[in-house]
Amino acid sequence: MRNRPIALTIAVALLTAVSACAIDDRLLSAAAVSGELGGSGSVSSGGSAGSGGVNGGAAGESPTDGGGGSDAATMVCGDVDPVANCVASLAVNPTFDVGDTNWQQDPGSTQAWQNQDADGRADSGSLSVQNSANENKIGTVIAGSGQCLQIVAGQSYAISAQVFIAGNQGSTGAGGINVSLFSSSNCSDSMLAYHNQSTLPTQTDVWSSAHMVVDTSGAELATARSMSVRVIAQKDFSAKPLTVLFDNVLIEVQ
Repeated sequence: MRNRPIALTIAVALLTAVSACAIDDRLLSAAAVSGELGGSGSVSSGGSAGSGGVNGGAAGESPTDGGGGSDAATMVCGDVDPVANCVASLAVNPTFDVGDTNWQQDPGSTQAWQNQDADGRADSGSLSVQNSANENKIGTVIAGSGQCLQIVAGQSYAISAQVFIAGNQGSTGAGGINVSLFSSSNCSDSMLAYHNQSTLPTQTDVWSSAHMVVDTSGAELATARSMSVRVIAQKDFSAKPLTVLFDNVLIEVQ
């Protein structure tokens, strides 16, 4: 698993960032999902990110998983040397075994691969995203790295990622996942009336879980053909730079 950071200052910048993401032209295929996950949130007017939330959690959730619903024992299949009984993700390079390939940082931001792996594997790593935006204003700002995936309207997608926030940065914030839907097959047109955010764990010095469900069954989303999935670092505008590590980005069809 491998990383690099990114910065973005909200709403308008979101559209620019997602359209720049490289597209994976595979159609998403069905896979088993363990647990009922949920999350919601949106970017509010004025440039601040929504807080996100969880609609449900799986049994056995731990106090460090950002709200519950993700099975910490689940191993995501990497692009190199998959472990036994791992779960395949629809994301490309979900475990960052091969650097930050296929993940594109937001404009004006930075990302980097780190050798710190959520599963403690020496042959893998994670993706670090730094949010260095700084303005003397009230509200929160997000920085992210993402990729564009083709989807099938009418399906629901369970999405999760492991998040690590070092506690010695002199800054506080959260890490999570941000999703937007598009009618085009490559996230290039105007965003549909859908922008969702996962749970946002804030725990420090421990790997936590951010998770959400993207349901495209609504009539207003009948034209959805692609989905921008971004891992994000969120902090207050006035706070010092914040770096968040991400690993095991799991995207499955429910």
